[in-house]
Amino acid sequence: MVLNHARLPVPPLRHSYRFLIIPDSVLNQINFIFSYLEYSIRAYILMYMGVFSGKENNFKFCPMCAGPLRPVVLDGRERMACAGCGWIAFLNPPPVVCAVCYSPEGMVALIKRGVEPKKGAWCLPGGFMELGESPVEACLRELKEEAGIDSVGRIEIISAEYQESRRYGSVVVIGYAVESLDPDELCPGDDAEDAAWFYPMDIEAMPFESFQRIFELWLERYFPY
Repeated sequence: MVLNHARLPVPPLRHSYRFLIIPDSVLNQINFIFSYLEYSIRAYILMYMGVFSGKENNFKFCPMCAGPLRPVVLDGRERMACAGCGWIAFLNPPPVVCAVCYSPEGMVALIKRGVEPKKGAWCLPGGFMELGESPVEACLRELKEEAGIDSVGRIEIISAEYQESRRYGSVVVIGYAVESLDPDELCPGDDAEDAAWFYPMDIEAMPFESFQRIFELWLERYFPY
């Protein structure tokens, strides 16, 4: 007896291979995973090369057009530049802001850092500027995000200081004196384990040299009590 092995009709599949059939839903998930991995790897490589830091220039290819880079002397410094599109690898220190926020009683608002670096240390509220905001706007945003303080009065710039950084090479820190109109607003926000008011004589050294210099300048020039 001879059996006739007839092929049964099957619905057509969009993605089929000789030994593997993958449904569209699975392919979409795989594409998403690979896209995420590609983005993460690109970001890590760019950070390692120095795109997001002020460390030594390690660029080999242009991140705009992928053309080779060559060293050029510009403004008295050797920099890597693209001969194709003209892109130049400027490595600049990112701007940071901090606030010496004082109450009507002459106390200063400090937050206990909840993240590295210097996790657990008491420090002035502060952080990096965002695109599209001025230094004052960044200072008030950080003050609200980290210390919950929103009602403020007088705002004055104290100083701009230089700070070496292991991650960024260096940063520029802009410090402001900010008058709090409602001390009861103080509460720990994001990146903060705690927040409290301190009398200036009870404040120990800041975890960052730039913050310490700004605080000392405030004591000398702006302390109104």
